[in-house]
Amino acid sequence: MSLTGHVQNGVVVFDIPNTLPDGTAVKIEAIEPPSNGVLDRLGNVGLTEEEWRDDPESIAAWIAGVRSIERPEYAAEERADMARYREEYRRYSCSG
Repeated sequence: MSLTGHVQNGVVVFDIPNTLPDGTAVKIEAIEPPSNGVLDRLGNVGLTEEEWRDDPESIAAWIAGVRSIERPEYAAEERADMARYREEYRRYSCSG
């Protein structure tokens, strides 16, 4: 038997009335993590501490992955737009 519900004030409340007698042993398993806003929309981002590996093989795999990224190619108009943006940025930036 499988029943669904939600936690309300720290107590599991079933979505529909149930006929389980008092004292029935149950197993509760969360079906979705609690909401964290932006991360919910993005899904998993990055690695957890348990997933992070820094052994030589993992580092070599990471370096190979980064080196496999192809350099973007820009059309002449795109390059001109970027140059104009950089010039405008320099005009309003304190750095140069």
